[in-house]
Amino acid sequence: MIQIRKATAAVLAFLLLAAFMLSACGGASYRTDLSAYQLADAVMQDPSTPSEDGFKTADTRFVSLYLGLTLEEGSYRIYLTNSSVQYDEIGFFKCADEKAAKDLAASIGVYLSAKKESDIPTAKGYAPGEVPKLENASCKVYGVYVIYTVLSVSDARAVEQAAEQALRQ
Repeated sequence: MIQIRKATAAVLAFLLLAAFMLSACGGASYRTDLSAYQLADAVMQDPSTPSEDGFKTADTRFVSLYLGLTLEEGSYRIYLTNSSVQYDEIGFFKCADEKAAKDLAASIGVYLSAKKESDIPTAKGYAPGEVPKLENASCKVYGVYVIYTVLSVSDARAVEQAAEQALRQ
């Protein structure tokens, strides 16, 4: 029993050390030369991602009213579903630096939490198939870029993979 605990402790210590060393290496390196529009176009043109035809683009009123943010025009591109019975959203943002991106991601996380809290009860009543999209809404940081999705798991994964491909150096 003592040998098992020692072995488990040794394995955990090794895993923690490996995780620390990998995080110290700086992780992924992303390009910074794309605008938010260029990133959005690259992702949305990927054949595995949702078709741009099913979306309209959000304006500064959406950013201000719903996200509670004041952002420069051109620093973001947000797609909202055209359908009145779907909740699909995809947001692309470019920030000045990685700290600003992390701060923006935190703000978007607040928006997504509020969206889940307010929209899931409604969706359960008239669009239960949309509930998983709301439950799985996510926000990810890619260096100076932030992307959020309210999509099916497969569509969100396709957006993430296309973004990774577009941003890899």
